[in-house]
Amino acid sequence: MNRLRYPKAEVAWSEEDFLSPPPEYRGAPLWCWNTKLERSRLLRQIDQLAEMGMGGFHIHSRVGLDTPYMGAEFMDHVKASVGAAKPKGLLACLYDEDRWPSGAAGGLVVADNPEFKALHLLLTKREYGSFKLPPPLQGANGQARRSELGSLIARYDLHRGDGGLVTSFKRLDDDETAGPDTWFADVEPNPPSEWFNGQTYVDTLEPRAIQKFIEETHEKYYSLLGPDFGATVPSIFTDEPQFAHKSRLANSAGEEDLFLPWTATFAKSFQKQYGYDVLDQLPRILWDVQGAPAPQHHGQCSTTQAAPSAARYHFHDHVCERFVSAFMDTVAAWCREKNIALIGHMMHEPTLLSQTKALGEAMRCYRCLDMPGVDMLCDAYEYNTVKQATSVARQHGSRGVMSEIYGVTNWTFDFAGHKGAGDWQAALGITFRVHHLAWVPSCQRCVAAQVTCQYGNRRRLGFAAGHHQALESRIRHPHNLIEESSGGNHETRMMSAGEQATRASQVGTQGPTPASTHESNYGGPEKPEAVLKPSDWVFQGTFARTASLEERKPPLDLIGSSTSVFFRHIHPWFPFLDSHLFLHDLADLREPTLLYYAIFGASIPFLYDPRLNNTQSDSFWKYTKRRIFIEASEEPSYAALEAATILTLDLSGMTNGPQVWSRLAVVARLAAQLRTASGRVLRQSVSGGSRDGRLATTRPSARQRAKLFWEIFALDSFISITTSQPTLLTEHILRAFRPSREATWLHEPSQPSASPSASYGSAEPSTYSVSAAFFKLLQLLDVSRSYHDLYLSYITLTGNDECGAVSWLDSFYSLSHAADNCLRGLPPWCRLPLNTNITASYAGQYSVRESATVSCANSARAIIDIASMFVKTHGDRIGWPFPWSLWTAARYLLTSAKAAGSVQLPSGFYILLDSLQELGKYWQISKKYWAGETHPQISSSERPRNPQRILSIITDLRVPTSDVEDQFRVDPVFSIPSTFEGSATGADGNSSPTESQREPPWQTEGVVASDDTPFLDELACNESLYTSELWFNTPLFASSGYQQFCQDVDHV
Repeated sequence: MNRLRYPKAEVAWSEEDFLSPPPEYRGAPLWCWNTKLERSRLLRQIDQLAEMGMGGFHIHSRVGLDTPYMGAEFMDHVKASVGAAKPKGLLACLYDEDRWPSGAAGGLVVADNPEFKALHLLLTKREYGSFKLPPPLQGANGQARRSELGSLIARYDLHRGDGGLVTSFKRLDDDETAGPDTWFADVEPNPPSEWFNGQTYVDTLEPRAIQKFIEETHEKYYSLLGPDFGATVPSIFTDEPQFAHKSRLANSAGEEDLFLPWTATFAKSFQKQYGYDVLDQLPRILWDVQGAPAPQHHGQCSTTQAAPSAARYHFHDHVCERFVSAFMDTVAAWCREKNIALIGHMMHEPTLLSQTKALGEAMRCYRCLDMPGVDMLCDAYEYNTVKQATSVARQHGSRGVMSEIYGVTNWTFDFAGHKGAGDWQAALGITFRVHHLAWVPSCQRCVAAQVTCQYGNRRRLGFAAGHHQALESRIRHPHNLIEESSGGNHETRMMSAGEQATRASQVGTQGPTPASTHESNYGGPEKPEAVLKPSDWVFQGTFARTASLEERKPPLDLIGSSTSVFFRHIHPWFPFLDSHLFLHDLADLREPTLLYYAIFGASIPFLYDPRLNNTQSDSFWKYTKRRIFIEASEEPSYAALEAATILTLDLSGMTNGPQVWSRLAVVARLAAQLRTASGRVLRQSVSGGSRDGRLATTRPSARQRAKLFWEIFALDSFISITTSQPTLLTEHILRAFRPSREATWLHEPSQPSASPSASYGSAEPSTYSVSAAFFKLLQLLDVSRSYHDLYLSYITLTGNDECGAVSWLDSFYSLSHAADNCLRGLPPWCRLPLNTNITASYAGQYSVRESATVSCANSARAIIDIASMFVKTHGDRIGWPFPWSLWTAARYLLTSAKAAGSVQLPSGFYILLDSLQELGKYWQISKKYWAGETHPQISSSERPRNPQRILSIITDLRVPTSDVEDQFRVDPVFSIPSTFEGSATGADGNSSPTESQREPPWQTEGVVASDDTPFLDELACNESLYTSELWFNTPLFASSGYQQFCQDVDHV
């Protein structure tokens, strides 16, 4: 008996089937044949699908197929695949079309039978030949498009009143003249389409056309595989059959072209069914008609005042019935005769409006399907869509319901997302999951065509077979799920057998921090968040946490699966890797290179995997870190520098201290060798690329080297500014790379800039892209670095250096003007979704104390707004510099309240702290900024006359953030350079702290009381609130925040 009719539902529940579900209770993906088919590759992938725990596969022709569809070679491969599935017990399911939608057989149906082309009725005010047609749009559906390849069948004079209702209409006779209010009705096919191989879609309202479709597809499969029908070949999948889409006016006064589905015999069958000519009443289908006769069943008429149109209902009902009887009933009858189940889903299933447009009525279409189905794209939560199919299944006695699931979720959709989607759909009655999708790849063809291949990252390393096996075992028949929830110890046994795979959907941890939650692209019920478990290592140093651990090499499949996670969560704000070349390399590598180890280390916070508990992830991370930096130090190469850059980024998300400074120094020094015009260039890789470097065929281009350099520039800027350390990449080094920066990121010819300030507003990309966003970030970092250098020069001024002070102010005013121009010139797609005045005030003039106060307060409010809008929903896509901005804003609010003598915590303060805690799931440094130990002291400080030492340090903005972080360690170390008494870090960033220096000498609450106070008392501010690390880097608020959200501005 056909396994997809679930004969086991008639027998007693089996614990054996529960622990190891049979194929019919597992998923069977769309196995996409999208290249030149090779027998050995197909058979190997069938083995892999079985290893992954799949119940079978659907043979699915897809874009890129280079073997003639339904030809002899194609059919030989089909037969071989079915033969390979049989001994494994897999379900070898068929798919009835070349791509989709079903019905055209890749154009074969209408190639020799043009009378079977899909038809539509065009209602237009523009006669044929009155204007030049634009090139036809190509689409993978039956949407009607004007072709002017048809003939006129009716004309109407139609008059509309002020209220939008049609006051009168008349069908014109042949001898009557058209006027300005005349609409023309033409019956025509669509223009030929490349999607249908130079043909058009099929007439799905015509039974003879569908019989031809069956001859071209189903009968050929039956001739080849007939004995296996109902056994190894249990079903054939029909995908999105439809008719010409109906359209409507944007408003009742509109005059755009209108389309309705049609077929040659439609008017005749309509007349027979309802007793009147549909063409006589055609305007009633599209407009509400006032004061005119309205047809009733079998020609009875009455007068209506905008009452519901009987003609409209009759039309929609008749189109739907013609479609269902011609296509669905015809195909289903053939399948029942041949003992094969008809499964599939329809077009535009979710709403009544969308169904009416393309189907008429989805539930009517399901009436003859052996297994009704739905298409659940984008990880959406369409409960009604699923219930439509499951309701029909129950009404007609079908035991199964299919879901084409996981489509349009990108390569970053993790196991937690897979299980979550499978669980809720199983709860609503889905029994058979058809994964969208598994490719037969052709990576070399993608490279030749300059198309980004998104398969390479899963071709070898990314197929985590064991974990897919556990996943498939966990998503099973709803009856089993119900039994599991009520049964005593079945759950315990299952978790043991599957290695507790469900923990991947509940908690995931890494070396630094716990894992992220999966984020839905669409609205709907929230998914369970990853559990953030407090750990005693949150405030420990990196070395202290890993020193006692044994290094362990990460598993290969775990390294491979981390690549897609990296491209989702980190690459958008740190985009120096070329995904095209990267994924091509991955497809051909048999062992991970240093770069993949680095990506794995940086991606651990975002990975779900039961193997990544705290101890394991720390062991993997320790191995990764030491391997990369040893090679980068001993055998520097381009490949080693790429890996070291990513790992430095990862370390900088853990600490602001010396642990990252030494790594940054190595990376920055090597970056100077990435010149693109002349001079020395780093070796491509170690040992010619045979061991851990890139393949010799993928030599880094000048543009790749330039992109890597500017990423290191950004990293140097972030780390230096957030720690008050001097930048390592000097203007002398930047000068060699700056002329090509614009071309590097915007794909435009290079135009050298005369000076750093000249480039602040030089380029204005008009549309959003990751590269364009990063280019604007680099411009903002130019501003922030200049402010930073100005700050370092400020703290070296002495009270007697009046000339130096005046020169410093001149530099400050000039820089403020350049910064203001830069920020005002941001393109619309990267502006913050905030008030323009607030955004522009980031680089406000700080010539007087009041102006500085207003500007900093505006910046803090902007940060609070960003945090409240985005951190909860987009926290897994925000880089670590943003937590620094949150922390700086929180310190500023505390300092402002303290300076004002307030005993209440400022508004928005706890939003910032909550956001820091949320981002601590991904970046350990955010938890350090959060500084949970200070909360009791902050709260107690609200009581008057209860000064607290830590609170005093936090609110003294002369203390750099890195030193505030250090204060919270078990063994804090403060560096007190001699250049500025009361400052935590000198201009050179070098210090050798002694035991006596561990207690900071500053205990004052406001003014810097030092003989070395700069001579700026009247012109600028010398209180700690203003002579701080805050005012000079307020532009970094924008540069830290805007990039992650510029794609979402239109949706805010």
